[in-house]
Amino acid sequence: EAIRIFSDTLGKDDLTMGDVMYEVGLLVDNQGGHGSSEKALACFNEVARIYDVNGKGRDAKVADALVQKSTLLADFDEASSVLNEAIEIYTESLGEDAAEIGKVMLRHGKLHEDQHNDDEAMAAFNEALRIFQISFGDDDINVSICLSHIGKIHARKLEYSEAVYK
Repeated sequence: EAIRIFSDTLGKDDLTMGDVMYEVGLLVDNQGGHGSSEKALACFNEVARIYDVNGKGRDAKVADALVQKSTLLADFDEASSVLNEAIEIYTESLGEDAAEIGKVMLRHGKLHEDQHNDDEAMAAFNEALRIFQISFGDDDINVSICLSHIGKIHARKLEYSEAVYK
């Protein structure tokens, strides 16, 4: 209903429509169910399209949509490519140590971890950890999540003392 009203009032290419599509994508994804991934992907693609039409294709909102999109993609290479594009946009718009980049690096680490690419996962988790410590300090939940993942990788490598420490 919100999409219809905004579209009728502002047009389908208005930035407000992009923002609404982003929220709808989140809702559809969180709802789950048959076809929800495809519907959410369509919403996040529409966000990127609308922002691009308005000359704002490198906006942080587009990077947000790309990060959400990456969580829905089954293909490792495609998800990784989408995340790399999000990092580029965040770096351009927010700076190289933005917390959003830390979140993307955390997602990158999880992708690599799922593929058993421990060295790449470790590098991504360490970069996310560095950014989160700069952004939030040592007592943040994101720091804890990174340390946990780093510890798991150390455990898989049989580096038990380092695993326990992390």
